[in-house]
Amino acid sequence: MKTATSKLKLAGARASDHSESVRVVVIDDHEVVRCGLRSVAEAASHHIVGEACTLEDGLQLCRTQKPDVVLLDIRVDRINAASPDAAGGSFELIGQIRVVSPETRVVVLTSFDNPGYVARAMAAGAHDYVLKGESSAGIIEAIEDAAAGRPPVRATNLRRIVGMMAGRAACDDGDSPLTARESQVLPQIALGLSNR
Repeated sequence: MKTATSKLKLAGARASDHSESVRVVVIDDHEVVRCGLRSVAEAASHHIVGEACTLEDGLQLCRTQKPDVVLLDIRVDRINAASPDAAGGSFELIGQIRVVSPETRVVVLTSFDNPGYVARAMAAGAHDYVLKGESSAGIIEAIEDAAAGRPPVRATNLRRIVGMMAGRAACDDGDSPLTARESQVLPQIALGLSNR
């Protein structure tokens, strides 16, 4: 559980054309990841307009900065976390971001290749789910596709997960059981339909 207040970092002005520059907020509790993502984004002429290491600070950045895209790690703590479900808060945050900044698209960027997490993130309104092992070019492509409203290029990953889930009745790892709605939404997203 984290008790220290995180520092917010702000920069830049809103981009009018996604082909020129995308405004990005990064929400990840690892500073080295935030720094790496900043380098990757800036090398592609995109702007990191804010960084946060807690969910509360991330939501505040989205409220004030109205970014084009949020890169969100799925396991980021709250400042005063009371829930043992570390990922649950990130899924809730996706919905909250859609309320405070409806035009912002969320790309989950995580190390967890978990079908239940993918389904929960997409059902909550995430635009894409990308693993941290993805190349820099793949991450930039996910950012630009999200900003432009294009479907994820890695839809085959979503189809693979749907196939894995079809062979079992429920997510059996106990870490992220799917709701009935999430089980309905995931196959539709894998077929390229929007969750908006």
